[in-house]
Amino acid sequence: MLWYVSKMSLRFVPSYVRIFQVCHAVKCHLNKPFLFFLPDAFPGWMVLVLDGRATKVMSSSMGMYELMEHRITLAEDINKDRAPFRDMGVAYFIDPTESNVDKIIADFSGKKKKYGDDVFIFTLSACPDKILEKVKACRSLLKRIKVFNEFNCDFLAKESRIFDLGMKSCFRQLFLEPDPHGVEAEIAKKLVTLCATLKEYPIIRYQEDSKRSKAIATLVSQKLNEFVGNSPDWWYHGMYDNTRGRSTLLLIDRSEDPLSPFMHEFTYQAMAHDLLNFEGNKISIETDKGSKDVLLNMDDKVWLEYKMKHVAEVVDNLTDKLKEFAKNQGVESNGSNQTFEELVSLSLILFSIYIYLISCYLATFKE
Repeated sequence: MLWYVSKMSLRFVPSYVRIFQVCHAVKCHLNKPFLFFLPDAFPGWMVLVLDGRATKVMSSSMGMYELMEHRITLAEDINKDRAPFRDMGVAYFIDPTESNVDKIIADFSGKKKKYGDDVFIFTLSACPDKILEKVKACRSLLKRIKVFNEFNCDFLAKESRIFDLGMKSCFRQLFLEPDPHGVEAEIAKKLVTLCATLKEYPIIRYQEDSKRSKAIATLVSQKLNEFVGNSPDWWYHGMYDNTRGRSTLLLIDRSEDPLSPFMHEFTYQAMAHDLLNFEGNKISIETDKGSKDVLLNMDDKVWLEYKMKHVAEVVDNLTDKLKEFAKNQGVESNGSNQTFEELVSLSLILFSIYIYLISCYLATFKE
């Protein structure tokens, strides 16, 4: 269902618009192949092979320790040379492109196969027919496939309420290229996988005076209806519970708010991404012992506590906590074992890292 939204009515979005727990939904979705498909079909240890896009999707919600709990002993890049593990099964988690499928076919072509006889293939989005035909044409691969599943998870879960389509160049393509249909279709495809993961079949509203919002809204509606028609077992929130109702997908373009990208926000998280060089959630800092990588994500309790606070408040609070921690260290650690000493030392290092980051923010901002 499509609705246009005028500028006047943008502030009156219906009350049944929900704030989603994106990270939790993606983590549950990513666990499905390991909990439902792999254990019954293959009881041993496996190799996980990913392309660059799938690696970002996976790492945004799951770490290597969690993968090992599901009997994944090794995660490898499909684009690099890989050692053979002929006694292990293999799970491919990929974007459904011809290049990726050619590499999978190459793993099982020739006399020496790279992996064992149990192959599981999961694609980030719907697989085109020509890709399926390629797989069918390779008999040595086809007879080994235990599961081929369109996974529908082609986006990055940045935080519990934030997702990212991972399309850094789409602004230029949408607003400067004469025919932006290709990038509009790509955005629509990714949004459909978001809806599929969150179990949402939304009413779609778009900005009235935006051709791009209308085009993307139309494509999302078409692709989502196709997905629902082809997925009889899929359910969505509001399907059986009339008290909850369907959600709303609101599409507006940057022309609705052109000033925000030029503004400096003084909260901790905003300054971090505005002034420092991040790679996803990772940042490298220089210490006396060399460079150190720090992850600022949903698993970091200090980051969660302070990321939305003003940087001045963060400076005061963290400095006070560091002084208090250092003061109590000698009192509380007397007579304790070495493990406690190491824990205290590590905590001091972590607090020091945050103090260092804040000093970097302020120095960069003054420049």
